[in-house]
Amino acid sequence: MVQQDFNKNDFQLLIKPTSHDCNLDCEYCFYKRVNKIYPEKHPRMSDEILESIIKKFLAYRFNNSVFCWQGGEPTLMGLDFFKKVTQLQQNYGKGGQNVSNILQTNGILLNDAWGRFLKKFNFFVGLSLDGPEPFHNKYRKTSNEKPTWSKVMKAIKILKKYKIEFNILCVVSKANVNHVGELYDFFKEHELIFLQFIPALECINEKKAPFSPTNNEYGDFLCQLFDLWKENDYKSVYIRLFNQTLSKFLGETRVSCPFDKNCASYFVIEWNGDVYPCDFFVKPNLKLGNIQEVDDFSVLHKRKNKIFSKRKLNLSKICYNCHWNNICYGGCLKDWDFCENKDKKRSYFCNSYRKFFTHSYNWFFELSHQIQKDRGIPFHSVVKKIRRNDDCPCGSGLKYKKCHG
Repeated sequence: MVQQDFNKNDFQLLIKPTSHDCNLDCEYCFYKRVNKIYPEKHPRMSDEILESIIKKFLAYRFNNSVFCWQGGEPTLMGLDFFKKVTQLQQNYGKGGQNVSNILQTNGILLNDAWGRFLKKFNFFVGLSLDGPEPFHNKYRKTSNEKPTWSKVMKAIKILKKYKIEFNILCVVSKANVNHVGELYDFFKEHELIFLQFIPALECINEKKAPFSPTNNEYGDFLCQLFDLWKENDYKSVYIRLFNQTLSKFLGETRVSCPFDKNCASYFVIEWNGDVYPCDFFVKPNLKLGNIQEVDDFSVLHKRKNKIFSKRKLNLSKICYNCHWNNICYGGCLKDWDFCENKDKKRSYFCNSYRKFFTHSYNWFFELSHQIQKDRGIPFHSVVKKIRRNDDCPCGSGLKYKKCHG
């Protein structure tokens, strides 16, 4: 296992200052179950823990030190908490050190005061929005069953008013998975052009939750969304999966976490300083330590490699023989462990991704070739060229020429 070079690489902390506490009660929220570990009704990070995190993290000279504030709902900490954050970062940051802040929020509490602050300190905001009002309100409600769509749309006005950089995190669920055109048109109509789509995949009583899309539904969703995007918008609309797939075809190494080789580029820090490898894996047996007890972040990183990240070195045999292995590396570990997943060494959505990669292959291959030609560099792709008589990499069992070719 190659260890993280703590002097050169970018690194992120996903910090949960309110833990599981939230002002919404979204039906598909995976983080609710953390209350079994932290039963406090309204957990809040102390000033002591906050200072310890920032002081110790900025002691390392990463190319980019990224603080990602999540929940629960992090804005429940109040604006004064985040003013302390930026002051402490200024106190402990070194000259020339690049420090970034990301706020992942439901947007309910955002107002002009938040807007001025986020702009002043160049926060990037991730805003949760599941599309048009009926889709969004289906699962994203308050604890009193009240809808939230109109408040999120007001938050968008605040972000645009203060020219704050933000993207939309859209959860793909039964509410919107079969309405791709309507969903995409909505985002374009509202000039929301930085998009991230994440499938809702949860278990209830050891069975797939009613809100979770099937493999076929999610695969079709990605293919239909791709067709809409590539037709006119690939230069003006950023969709994380699609843009990072292109990056993979170009041989670039910086990718989103699910398609990383080893899940090693961040920690999760809970409200009381407990450190975990991933927010999907906040479990007692995976606790790496506590920020108050560990001064050396490399110790935590070695523990993460030992008990968690190395799982990606043991992929399914299907992955090693798959045409797309160099793109997805088995997908997200959370989806490996899904209750209805029969192969615990690859993603439950494996067939969805194989369908999408095969469907989009020709376009990405040709575009990556043209980009490298325009850059004046020899063509090279980590993705092998598919021959007409090869087995189709979608997994159909047919030859490529009789399937997606």
